[in-house]
Amino acid sequence: MYGLHEKYIASMKLQATLFVVVAVFGEAFSGKLLLILLDGFRWDYFDQGLNLPAFTEIFRRGVRARQLVPAYPPVSYPNHYTLLTGLYVESHGFVGNEMYDVTTGKTYSPWFDNLTAADRSFMYDDSEPLWISAVKQNKRVYMFHWVGCEVTIQGRQPTYCRRHTDVPSIADLRRDLDDSVELFLNSSADLAVVYHEKVDDDGHRYGPMTSKVNSAIQEVDEELGRMLKKLASPDLGDTVDVMIFSDHGMTTISPSQVVNVSHVLPTSSVDVILNGYGSHVYIWPKPGRLQEVYNALKDYSPYYTAYLKEDIPARWHFQHHRRVPPILLAAKMPWYIDTPNFGYYAYDTGPMLGEHGFDPAQADMSGIFTAFGPSFVPGMTSEKLPNVDLYQIMCNILNIKPRSHNGTWSRVSHMIKDVSGSRPLQSALTVVVLCIILAFLNTWCLPNQ
Repeated sequence: MYGLHEKYIASMKLQATLFVVVAVFGEAFSGKLLLILLDGFRWDYFDQGLNLPAFTEIFRRGVRARQLVPAYPPVSYPNHYTLLTGLYVESHGFVGNEMYDVTTGKTYSPWFDNLTAADRSFMYDDSEPLWISAVKQNKRVYMFHWVGCEVTIQGRQPTYCRRHTDVPSIADLRRDLDDSVELFLNSSADLAVVYHEKVDDDGHRYGPMTSKVNSAIQEVDEELGRMLKKLASPDLGDTVDVMIFSDHGMTTISPSQVVNVSHVLPTSSVDVILNGYGSHVYIWPKPGRLQEVYNALKDYSPYYTAYLKEDIPARWHFQHHRRVPPILLAAKMPWYIDTPNFGYYAYDTGPMLGEHGFDPAQADMSGIFTAFGPSFVPGMTSEKLPNVDLYQIMCNILNIKPRSHNGTWSRVSHMIKDVSGSRPLQSALTVVVLCIILAFLNTWCLPNQ
């Protein structure tokens, strides 16, 4: 006779084995992912004949989109959130580097020091970004100089946040990349996110395609070269996927190409004006004054277009959120709009000579995307790719369930070795099969009483 006690002990051992196998196989489907956002890195900076050995090696080993098309408006924070939610701006609600919310009557921006912790959470709470979804699904997330990583979103924060306090230096980038690789080496992180701003800052100060910007690009390439050597460690093997992208491009502007609407704008009829550095302006008229303000602006200059909210081009996906203004002034590239509360922007180095935020269809607004690692098919390319498409790749690599998004898998599937687009599903099916096998073994191994 095979006693009940012995049968119970044998069954418990098999169940314990099942849990171990499920955990091991489930984890095997989860990748390690490093995200690097290079702010303001225009798509054709690669076409100037610069010596960029690290980027050249990355292109050889991995995938690339010739142009990464930003969401409207092509400015930093809205596109940072688009990249890590897969949502157009009207869906995630981060509508500008500065934004006004009619429900609270407050103006918000990540760089405002006077915002409370609740205010900061409020800015982000309309959607759930990748790093919060990852934490919710038991991933370890380390973020370096990412604007807003310190914010509590839907009650959660990343595992670690190195706060953004100023334009990160090239030394900051080196440290952030070194720390990221070390975290992967010691198995402390599933996702690391690095933000570098210097290319954008120099683009604003000196204009694109200048020696200053080229120097900043070459410095980045040197740090990526150091990263490639560290990732070649035998202790890592081919286990880390790296995705490098930018939020937008940059175009040349001039103080001689400015439209000043201060002369015609009836400021007594306006509640709020937010100037997106002159490439776009948001206006909230006082109640009952919408048509008056719009009529004063709509035909004033051929160098911008005045839109009522409902007339904003549908292809921009920038109509349906409460923070989208009743009136949008969209400058025609490369013109700049001055408003009563905001003149032509100047740095300590002089007038701003580079800008973004114009129609995303303009090539100068496009950014970069390249990636390499075990999940990517070497040599695969795409001519143009909407930046909403990258989020689904990130979720696939990390084996996390994506939130609803605006990406299209068929536009990126040729770049990814797992072409099903559903690695979590594959993992789940594998676990189910293992359960069936072990359940059979449980029945087969235990003798009858």
